[in-house]
Amino acid sequence: MARTTKQQQVARKERIIEVASKRFLEQGFENTSTKAIAKEVGIAEGTLFNYFDSKTDLFFETIGKNVRTLNTIHVADTFTEKDVSDALIKEMQRMLHLVLKLPKRILGELALAAIKLAKKKPDKLRRYAEIDFQYMASIEHYFIRMQSKGYFLHLNPKLISEMIYSMMAYELMMYVYDASRTKTETFERINQKIYVLLDGRM
Repeated sequence: MARTTKQQQVARKERIIEVASKRFLEQGFENTSTKAIAKEVGIAEGTLFNYFDSKTDLFFETIGKNVRTLNTIHVADTFTEKDVSDALIKEMQRMLHLVLKLPKRILGELALAAIKLAKKKPDKLRRYAEIDFQYMASIEHYFIRMQSKGYFLHLNPKLISEMIYSMMAYELMMYVYDASRTKTETFERINQKIYVLLDGRM
C-alpha cells in the first residue's frame, strides 16, 4: 500500500475542515457526525481521528479557519464609515452564526470543558485560546486596513479589537447563561454596541 505523502496529508486535513465547516453551519454541532464527515471526504472514520482528537477538536479547528476570513472583507473606495461598520458587523454575524449553531447546553459544556482542560491539558487549552487571539488580531488588521483607506483614523486598532472581542465574549456568555436570551437579541445587542464603539450611534 502506497504511503500518504505530507502534501496529501495536508490536503486531506484541509478537506476534512472544509466538509466539517459546511456541515456544522448547515446542521449544527449535535446533528453533525464524524462518520458523515469522513464519508463525504472519502476516508474511514478512524482515519479522521488521525487528524483530530474528537468532534469538539474539529469544531474548534473550523472556527479558527473561519476567523481568518475576516481579513478578506472587501471595502470599496466609495464606502462611508457606516458602510465599513456594516461590513464588519456582517462578517461577525457570519462568524457568530457558526458558534450559535451550538445549543446553549453544548456551549455551556464547552465552557466547562475549557476549565478542566486548563488543569489536565494546558497545551490543548492554549491551542484553543489561540483562536481567540487570531480573532482579535484579525479585527485589529481589519482596522489597520481601513485606516490605510482613511477610515476611523481616531481609533487605536489594537484597543478597539480588544474592546470588540470583550463585548462579544460578554454577550455570548449572557446568551449561554440567560435562558430567556435569544440569538436574535444577542445579534442585536452586539450590533448596537459595535455602532456605539465605532461612531457613537445608539
